[in-house]
Amino acid sequence: MARRAGAIIVAPSSAQIVAARFVTIDLAAAMTGFTPGAIRTKIAKSVWLEGRQWVKRDGRVLIDMKGYEAWALGTDAERG
Repeated sequence: MARRAGAIIVAPSSAQIVAARFVTIDLAAAMTGFTPGAIRTKIAKSVWLEGRQWVKRDGRVLIDMKGYEAWALGTDAERG
């Protein structure tokens, strides 16, 4: 909660960030180290499968971070 000191509003010194299961390609790139282009290529070449590593909602591709983690660990059942 911000505190008011006269006419100046002082913001809290820290922010809490909560992880989301489904994230945009740009955020997934920042989280995984893959470039957005590399992620799009994995999707286009079916390395990452719809419904496993990604979904499409409201016309946007969202990366399923649980699916990504399974793929990265080699525990995804359909990984070739």
